[in-house]
Amino acid sequence: MQYHKYTKHCEQRTARATKLQCEICGEQQQTRCHLDSHMTRKHGAEKRYVCVECGARFTVQANLARHRKTHNAVKQFACEFCAKTFNQKVALDNHRRCAHTGETAFKCETCGKGFKETSTYYRHRVACRKERQGGD
Repeated sequence: MQYHKYTKHCEQRTARATKLQCEICGEQQQTRCHLDSHMTRKHGAEKRYVCVECGARFTVQANLARHRKTHNAVKQFACEFCAKTFNQKVALDNHRRCAHTGETAFKCETCGKGFKETSTYYRHRVACRKERQGGD
């Protein structure tokens, strides 16, 4: 179900009039979500772009640029359960759900393991499929 939401509805989150191009092979994708998925599936999701502020790593330079804005943004959404603050309400909602309820946003269709973050989920999915197919 989570995978369906991610793949079928990510256009609603990151709608763009122009296509995004893969920096490795040139294939074009409609959304940032689909580009991330492409990078994971086709190129092993090598995270070449590193945030100098916190060390977070990204497969796509555009995602690093978007992430860097979070360091300068006013964090007006505070978690009532811990000291963390967020610059977007959706980030606070995701934090509450994952950190304080144990709920996972993504579930591997192959083995059933749950994940809180998209990147971790896709990295696992690639490895899990390879393992199930005999390590190809």
